[in-house]
Amino acid sequence: LLQVTLGVTCLLALAMLVGSATKGMPKSDEIAILGIYILATCVLCFLATATTSVLSFLHERSTTRDRHPPRWIARLLLCKDYDTSLRLRSTSIQAGTETYSSPTANQLRKIANAAREKLSGMRSEAQWTRIFDRFDIAAMLFYQTINIIMLIVVLCF
Repeated sequence: LLQVTLGVTCLLALAMLVGSATKGMPKSDEIAILGIYILATCVLCFLATATTSVLSFLHERSTTRDRHPPRWIARLLLCKDYDTSLRLRSTSIQAGTETYSSPTANQLRKIANAAREKLSGMRSEAQWTRIFDRFDIAAMLFYQTINIIMLIVVLCF
């Protein structure tokens, strides 16, 4: 949410900059290089904000839907400490299904199973957070690279 707010604030600031720049520029048939740069920066800021919104939405959905991250995504994003115990969650929870006649033992077994389920959910959420952190960094590097390329192109003209 903070990233989206920052993106919208940047768009508003760029809109104000466009207004100031157009008032100070002489009227001509061609668009000035500064105008092209500011317009391209506005478009880039919009795309970065949209990307952040989509990533935030997907992150929220993946952690609340109780789905485990696929192994190929973790490998693709170089998450070395992928938790293989996530796949074994259902078998590990059912592993301690010995029956005891005591009501206390049955309650303790239910508590232990609930604790295992909660721990597995926390591990899954941590994996998704790690994966989406990598997506955020990749998107940031991508947009910063494009921004630097745009700046070099404008300075070379």
